[in-house]
Amino acid sequence: MKKYLITAALAAVIAPISYLTFEKEKEDIKLCHSEIVWIKENSTPEGIILKSKMSLQISDNHNGRMNFYGYIKNQETIYRLDRAVYFSYTPVDKKGNYAVIMNSSSVTNSDNTPNDVFSNFIQLEKDKIKYYVNVNKMEDNIYILKDEAYSAFTCSAE
Repeated sequence: MKKYLITAALAAVIAPISYLTFEKEKEDIKLCHSEIVWIKENSTPEGIILKSKMSLQISDNHNGRMNFYGYIKNQETIYRLDRAVYFSYTPVDKKGNYAVIMNSSSVTNSDNTPNDVFSNFIQLEKDKIKYYVNVNKMEDNIYILKDEAYSAFTCSAE
C-alpha cells in the first residue's frame, strides 16, 4: 500500500512540473508568418527575384529559424526554394534593433536553388556578415521588420 501512495504522490508532483516545463517551452517560441518579395539588382532589367512564403520562429534564447517556401527567378531560370535558415540574434539597444548572424541552413530535396544564387539575399556565418534589423510592433500580432538595406516586410504573429 505504501508503494501505491508513494507512486501517487510522485505522480502528483511530477505531472504539474512536467506540464509547467512544457508550457514554458511552448511560450518561449514565437511564430510569425509573412509573404515576401525581394529583388536584388544584378545588372539585368529584372534583377534576381525571391518570392516566398516565410515563417519566422524566434526563441527567447536568442536563436531562430526562417523557413522559406517559394522560388527565385534569375533571368530566365526559375529555382524552387524550400529551405530553413538558422540564425542567432543580439539586442543592440532597447529600441527594437538587433544584430543577426545567419548560422547555417537546411535544404530540402525539393529545393534546387544553388547556394550562390540564394546568397544574393542571405549569406551564412562563414561570410561573417552581421545583419541589423529593426522590429516594430504595429498592432496586436503585427510586426514590421526592416533591415539596413531598407528591405521591409510585415509579419503576423501567432
